[in-house]
Amino acid sequence: MNRFFLLLLLFALSLGRVDGATLDQKLAEVNREFASHERFLSERVLAFSHFQDALVEELDGQKSEEDFLFALRSAEQEIDEMKGNSNEIYGRLFSHVNPQRVTLADGRKLYLNTFKTGRHLTSEERRRYFAQEWSDYQRDKVALPFELNHKSLPRLEEEKIYNFVLLPNGEIRAALEKPNGNQYHARDYESQTRIFSHPNHTILAAHPDQGVLAAGAMILYQNGDKRLLFLSNKTGHFEVLPESLEAMVEALIALGFEREALIPLMDVDFGKLAYSFKRVKLDVGIRKKEARRFFDYAQEEFLELHDLTRTVKALEHLLIGREISVEEELWLRSYRKSAQRLLNAFNLFDRQHQAPKPLRTLTKRLGKMLDALRVGVPVAVSKQSEKLLNLLYVGDPADALKEFHPAERKSIELYLRGLADRIDSRVEWLELDISEYHELKKEVRELGTLLYLFTLDHRDYHLSRHAAKVLYSLNDEMAKEHDAYIERTLQQKVRAREMVPLPDDLVRKIQKATDKLLY
Repeated sequence: MNRFFLLLLLFALSLGRVDGATLDQKLAEVNREFASHERFLSERVLAFSHFQDALVEELDGQKSEEDFLFALRSAEQEIDEMKGNSNEIYGRLFSHVNPQRVTLADGRKLYLNTFKTGRHLTSEERRRYFAQEWSDYQRDKVALPFELNHKSLPRLEEEKIYNFVLLPNGEIRAALEKPNGNQYHARDYESQTRIFSHPNHTILAAHPDQGVLAAGAMILYQNGDKRLLFLSNKTGHFEVLPESLEAMVEALIALGFEREALIPLMDVDFGKLAYSFKRVKLDVGIRKKEARRFFDYAQEEFLELHDLTRTVKALEHLLIGREISVEEELWLRSYRKSAQRLLNAFNLFDRQHQAPKPLRTLTKRLGKMLDALRVGVPVAVSKQSEKLLNLLYVGDPADALKEFHPAERKSIELYLRGLADRIDSRVEWLELDISEYHELKKEVRELGTLLYLFTLDHRDYHLSRHAAKVLYSLNDEMAKEHDAYIERTLQQKVRAREMVPLPDDLVRKIQKATDKLLY
């Protein structure tokens, strides 16, 4: 990556935030920063990192789609200001653009493919360029184009870049962009040696003389029923003007998107920005004051769900073989997850780097009881419920929280490096004993908790969110194997010594995650 671009990106990510502020206040701050740094800070960096950060954070933070849309409406002025800033910068760049267009009978303008030549082409030239790209794509294709409609829309992958074209009949054709954002295109009729595996805008149009109303790229973010879609008119093939995005916005509204949740940005290169985000490493240097703050986030989450009376009542029912409601079981699972995160926070940030025994025991016993409940082994459910009740009758595990004492920065750094080293040493093996495999799963989850707590602190939110999701998904992937082992254990079908193979793909993902975080 260009070193100057990386420095700009890191600068943008380090710009001040307005913690605890509303979305409109955060975006107002972004716009003020933009105005201050316009001369030397690329709009691409600021508008699609810090600006995107605030919107994605709002998506994750609001409880419902209605609340999210209300926040977007409240910040409409600030969002429009950022679009205006973006358009002002790119308006200068677009002064030289010379799109080749034709006018339909109804007055609509269609853009013709100029194949990144920067000039108008004859029909014969377009056919030659098209024939080359079409032939090479048919040779190498991996990803396929599809029509974006009500049926395919739910299958869009989050945080993936899709290219699109909007045809005059209203059809939207889309396809995943090639990883690393490199878009294949013909040039001077010479054959390209680069692999042409993913459809570009030429392939999406599917005919040399096919005009489009709009073309560009998009990225979807989703959390439950809340959706946020960024759009860009970035495509050198058709040289579409920024106003073409309005036609795409209307087409997406017809598919069920709310207008407020569609964010068109002029000429932003999603491929370049999205992948540069993934190349940046996160600084996990944590001071003592920050350790206290991160721990407090985990503690607050735990205490919100901690209800001793409710827990005892549910366990007493399970002890005697009575069923509990689905709502109660879901609550117990959420409670256990919050206890696990608090335990991880003790490991990460306490000067002893170990959680108090009552919390460790609570988390372990809750896990065993919920495993038995999931598999459907009443005897094991009753046994673990009894052990939990014996623990809770003695005292409240929440009392152990006062034992937390934040670690010094050096101590935290050493612990994290040790955690990474343990993970790296485990994944060097082709297979692991089931107990070692379980330890690896827990260590991956612990790093995920670290990044999850970063998001609560607004610390490099977009990067932390992405990394936390990767680590939690790895934990979930490994949990399937461990859950199957637990099920065999509860059903007394365990072999003497079980070994679990480590797939190459899993090892690569884990190594990439630890390399990104700890350096």
